[in-house]
Amino acid sequence: MQYILMCLIAILHAVESVFQKEYERKCEKPNCFFFSATVAASALVVFLITSRLDLHFSLAVFWHSLGFGAAYAICTIAYFLAIRCGSLALTTLIYSYSLLVPAVYGLIFLHEKLSVFGIIGIILFILSLLFIGLKKEKAQFSVKWLIYVVIAFFSNGMCATTQKIQQMAFNGAYKNEFMIGALAICVVSLFITSVIAKENPKENLGACLGFGAAYGVSNGIINYIILILTGLIPSAILFPSISGAGVVLGFVFAVLFYRERLTRLQIIGYFIGTLSVILLNLN
Repeated sequence: MQYILMCLIAILHAVESVFQKEYERKCEKPNCFFFSATVAASALVVFLITSRLDLHFSLAVFWHSLGFGAAYAICTIAYFLAIRCGSLALTTLIYSYSLLVPAVYGLIFLHEKLSVFGIIGIILFILSLLFIGLKKEKAQFSVKWLIYVVIAFFSNGMCATTQKIQQMAFNGAYKNEFMIGALAICVVSLFITSVIAKENPKENLGACLGFGAAYGVSNGIINYIILILTGLIPSAILFPSISGAGVVLGFVFAVLFYRERLTRLQIIGYFIGTLSVILLNLN
């Protein structure tokens, strides 16, 4: 059952990228923060539904929610600013490696074990992202870009790590309360940031709400399943596997739906990504 859920996460991750890509294609000036706030609000609805409004909030859970919500909001803003002032390909590549943060946390602090298969799988996962992400592009380096991309890297990694910590602290309980509190913080902070950034939500409002809601529902389901799987699969296996499977499905979507032409190195990278997922799950 857990492997079916991992496959579902990978599919939804690929679907997410399609929704975001379609929004950016239809809008000359996408509202990054308003779109992200819409995503968070829609994901929040998913957790309200799964909870059936049978909620029991506590201050102890709130502190975990605050950590996830702050990390999510900071990550969204930092990633957007990094792309705006630096190399898209290099920013995306570094950002993709952020799921190694919860994997390393599991190995060091939770004393999770990796077999030879697991170690080789993680190495291949790193190589696959390198082959796929590095494109012939004139990279723009600056101190400002470096600060933004480092913040995005660690804040995104902390999102997944915080989920793991919360579920372990409460023996798998308070999934909905944790995420509802966290996403509420995200919605408020991202809407405020949208106002400060002087985004005009009336521009392309239909596309923003439509694709943002679809993205948010997918994201909400993903996060709900991750909260289930964190208690079943070691972080060192779970997060690289999810990312690696997402890479493979991203390849399928790019070729079938967007007719993208891939370099030989990228194709090799996708095959390595497939192999990495197989080895990680043999751990």
